[in-house]
Amino acid sequence: AEGRPTLLLLHGTGQRKEDWRIFARALAEAGDGYMAVDLRGHGESRTSPSGEAFSYKKLRATKLVNDYADMTRDAEAAVAYLMVQGVPEETIGVVGAEVGGSVGVKYAAVHPKTPLVIMLSPGLAWQEIPLVNAVRAFKGRNTPFLLVHSEKDKRSSRETPLLYAFAKNAVGTKNTTLFVVPEERGTRLLGPRLIGEVRPA
Repeated sequence: AEGRPTLLLLHGTGQRKEDWRIFARALAEAGDGYMAVDLRGHGESRTSPSGEAFSYKKLRATKLVNDYADMTRDAEAAVAYLMVQGVPEETIGVVGAEVGGSVGVKYAAVHPKTPLVIMLSPGLAWQEIPLVNAVRAFKGRNTPFLLVHSEKDKRSSRETPLLYAFAKNAVGTKNTTLFVVPEERGTRLLGPRLIGEVRPA
C-alpha cells in the first residue's frame, strides 16, 4: 500500500524463502510489501551462473574465503529488482534470520537509505560474517534496529546482548529494541504473538 514499507526477507542457513510464509501473509494483510528470496545455494537458487548445480552445503565460511559474505550481493540484486518495479529504496527494510540477519546488516551498513533492520536469532559472526564493525557503521544514523532471540538459544542468548549494546551506541537507545522469547529459532520465532510486534507500525 502507498506509504507502507517493503521488507526484504532473508532466511538462515539451510532454509528457503517459503519459511517466511506466515510472516509474509501478515505483512500482506497489513498492506506492507515484502520480497522473500532464496539466497545462493538455497531453495530455487541452486544453479550457478555457469549452469552448474550449487548447494549451500558446498559454501565455504572461513576467514579467508567466505561465500556467505557474498550473499550481500543477493540482497543488492533483490533491492535493485524492487526499485525497477517502482519501490523507493528508502522504503525497503531488511529482515533476516540467523545468517540472513548478518547479510541484512552488512547490506544496510553500506546502503544508508535502508529504513530499518530486523534480526532474528542474531549472532556476532554467523558463518564467519563478523558484525561488530558493520553495526558500528550505522553511527549517526537513525535506522531502527530490532533484535529478537530465544532464551533457549544458547549462542544467540549470549551474543545478542552484545550486538544490542553496539546497536544502541550506533543508532541510539530510542532506535534499538530487543525482544526475548521463550523458545524457537530463526523464522520460527515469528509466532502469532510476535508478528504484530515485529511488523512495522
